[in-house]
Formats: sequence, structure tokens, C-alpha cells
Amino acid sequence: RIVGDRRAGVSASFVDPLLLGSVDVLRGPASTHYGSGALGGVVQVFPRSFQGLRLATGHGTSGDERYLAIGWGDGDWSVALAGRQRDNGRAPDGGELNDHYSRYSAALTRRWEGSGRSFELLVMPSASRDIGKSNTAFPARTTTYPREDHLLLRFAVTADSGWRASAFVHPNTLRTESLRVGESLNTVENEAFDLGAGLERSFTAWGRAAAHVGVDYFGRRGVVAQERREDLASGALKEVRTLDGRHDELAAYGSLRWNWGATKLQTGMRFTRLRQVNDGAAPSTDGAWTGFVGMVRPLGRGVELALNVGTGLRFAGLGERYFTGTTGRGQTIGNPDLAPERSVSADLGARWYGEKVFLGAQLFRLGIDDYIERVDVEPGLRTFVNLTSGTIRGLELEGFYEPRERWLISWGGHLLQGRGDRGDAPLADVPADRAHLGLRYDAGCWKARAVHQYRAPKSDPGPGEKAIPSVGLLSLSFEYELRQGLELSVSARNVLDELYFNSADSLSPVAAGRSFGIGLVYSPR
Repeated sequence: RIVGDRRAGVSASFVDPLLLGSVDVLRGPASTHYGSGALGGVVQVFPRSFQGLRLATGHGTSGDERYLAIGWGDGDWSVALAGRQRDNGRAPDGGELNDHYSRYSAALTRRWEGSGRSFELLVMPSASRDIGKSNTAFPARTTTYPREDHLLLRFAVTADSGWRASAFVHPNTLRTESLRVGESLNTVENEAFDLGAGLERSFTAWGRAAAHVGVDYFGRRGVVAQERREDLASGALKEVRTLDGRHDELAAYGSLRWNWGATKLQTGMRFTRLRQVNDGAAPSTDGAWTGFVGMVRPLGRGVELALNVGTGLRFAGLGERYFTGTTGRGQTIGNPDLAPERSVSADLGARWYGEKVFLGAQLFRLGIDDYIERVDVEPGLRTFVNLTSGTIRGLELEGFYEPRERWLISWGGHLLQGRGDRGDAPLADVPADRAHLGLRYDAGCWKARAVHQYRAPKSDPGPGEKAIPSVGLLSLSFEYELRQGLELSVSARNVLDELYFNSADSLSPVAAGRSFGIGLVYSPR
């Protein structure tokens, strides 16, 4: 479980994509299994397991990006190193973007068995330096993360009897510098030691139901934010500790899964108890139940229906409750009286698996109470409040078609709407509607792919957002095997050099313009 102290939210960007094996998106209410924050689903990231030697290097024109990675594995062991650097890129209108960085990361996995048990070890260190944060105020106000360090360490044991125990630690540090030209320089040092453990068991109950029960713990120790404020005009210095907190979260959960004829049924519940403490403030405690029921019903001829209903919750983070100081967005005031967000969600999905075609559609509705939003107290000063209750509803579509051998057409998209229950005001952080169409050709020794994405305009921005126009984005890629074990790739992003925004956030700058990339991969067989 990854949490973060950046006000923009959780990010796993400290892990190089060359070290990733797969990314799974679990839709629906997942708080019962995964805890606070999983209101609408979970993104699971899995490290790559290397088989033999693999070398990768490449260059991109946007920001003069360059990377190098090496990995090796034999099935039981896998180890890899990756480095990536880039300078500031350019927007389509020629404006400079503050998006430079250097990142060095590694991954080690080890799996072995003995005495009726299997063991797993994961170690992932990462060191990032001089990370620029683009926003509309650059260069008058420049935000930089001079240092961001992470160490992920996890160990798990699974017994043949169905028991599984796991534990992890995640020490992390982040330094933020916010420079207002000719006025002030604010430096914030964040550090935290996150940890967790779990014990779970799978077994058969009542002769036919697959049962899963467990307890888990998630904690944060030494969550500290130390700020240094320097007035550039007078030279006056001031240092203040803006956060010194601790977080403890203990939970018990259980689920059942069984077949009723051709229908698959599942249900589960979880109880979570939370305690948060900050130096000089009264402790905050809370507890909550969450649960879900789900059903998958095949209708024949490759068609199936899926229905899920569940509740979720998200407790306010230590930063939202207690941090008062400087961020990349300006000054922030914490609110210790924040209530947890609670949700009730329902989704109905239909899928059709044909011989050469797949179609999927999913309708969903997520109702949220005590929605936590950033609000402006005055220009440059924000706080967090339980602003409203609201509803997010939408439709997701996905599919592919193989018209003939070696060809694949894929498509997908979503329609989303988020509205508050009072006055029908729009909710923040709901992305604009979008759709994509892809075409892939695989000739064995070479592959080609084209993807066009349409992003609809967002004309009803929520708090802290701005209206953004529509855009059509085209990307192309080509891969060719020069000889056995040596592959060349060429790619292009934003081929039409469109001027657009990645999000409707009021400080979001114009995105990068047209860019080209070239890469080489050597993997002897």
C-alpha cells in the first residue's frame, strides 16, 4: 500500500516503467479487501520477473530524455537496475515546461519453497533528484523536488494449508522547494516510515463455499514535515515543524464465494479502526464497517452479466488533517476535524466473448458522503473541508476485433459525470469524457501500432479547476527485430502537435508537444 505526502496525491512514479511487469485495475468497491481509500477500485503494480539477460536503452526528443536498464533472472531470482534522465520539455506553443528529473531505481525478487511453504522477497529502492513540477505560475514561481527517496521491502510466506503471512516496510523522504522570484524560498522536508503486516487464510466452508478471512495492519511512524522559510528581500529565516504525526489502522475482514448453479456469488465485510496523532493536537480516532455483494451470471453464447454493490471509505490523511505550510500549489492549512469519506456504489457490467471479438460495457454509480475537497480561502491559500455529498456516475466501454490474422482493432472510452447533492454543483477531479481507437499489426519480426484518443471538452469545472477544450491525440510506434535477440523501436507521441491540458486543475500547464523516441532492446535467447 502506497501513500504519499505530495498534496497532489499518491504517485508510484518513483518506480521506472522498465521494471514493471504488469498493472492490474480492479474495478468496483474494493475497500473490504484493501482498506481505506479503495472507494472505486485498486491499481495493483507488479514488478517484472526477468528470464535471462535483458538490456534496454533509448532516447526521446521531449526534454532530451535518455534511459538505460539492465535485468537478469533465472526463475527463482530476478534483479534489475534502471536510470532515466530528462531536461525541461517544450509545449506546442514553444513555452518551457518545468518537467526535468533524474531517477535511479532497482528491483530484486526472490522466490523459493521448503517444508510445505513458499517464500517471496521483494526489494525496490529508488532515488530521484531535481524533479521539476510544471504549473501555470512557472517561472515566476518555481516548484522543485530536489530529492525523493523510497525503499520498498516486503516478505511473504504462504503455507500449503492455506495460510499466508506478509509484512512490509517503506521508508521514504521528499524535499520540496518553492521559489517566488525576488520574494521567498520555502523548503519543506518530508519523511515517513510506513509499515504493514497481514495474516490471512483461505479454506472451504460448509463443503461448497470458498472462504477467505484475515487481519491486517497499516501504520505510519515519524511522519514529519519541517519547513524553512527565507525572505529573499530581508534575508530573514524561519524554521517550523509543520507536521509530526503517527497513523495506525487495524482491520479484520472476511469473504465467501460460491456457485449457485451457473451463477457465481460473492460477499464480504471488513471492520477498520483508525487512530491518528499529531504533536500538539488531540488524537483522532474512528471506525467503520464496509461490505459488498457481487454476482456473475453467464447467459450463454459467450455473454455474461456482472453486478456488484458495496460500501467504501477513505479516512483523511495526516497531511489533510494536520499539515499547515508550503506546497507546490501555494500555502495549505490542515483541517483536524475532517470526517471520513463514505460511499455506496453499484455497477452493472455485460461482456461478450466471441471467436474474434470482445465487447464489454459497464454502468456504475458512486454516491459519496462528506467528500473532501481543497477549497480556496484566498488566492494562494487553501484548506480541506468536507464540502458536500455527491454522485459520480458513468459508462465504460472496451473491446477488440481481429478482422484477420496479425491484425487487431481495439477501442474503449468512458462517459463520466460528478455532481454535488446540493445545487447540482460539479465535483472536482472528475476527468473529461474520452474515447480511443487503436490499430495493431504483428508480422512476427516487426510490429506497428497506431492509437488515436479523443478527449472531450470540460466546460463545467469543479472547485480549483478550469474549463479545458477538446483535443485529438495521435501516437504511433514501430518495432523491428534487427536480428535474433536485438530489437529496434521507434515511436511518436502527440504526432499532430496539439495544444492541450492533461487535467482541468487550475494550475495544470499545457502538456508537452510532439515528441519522437528511439530504443534498443537486447535479450539473447
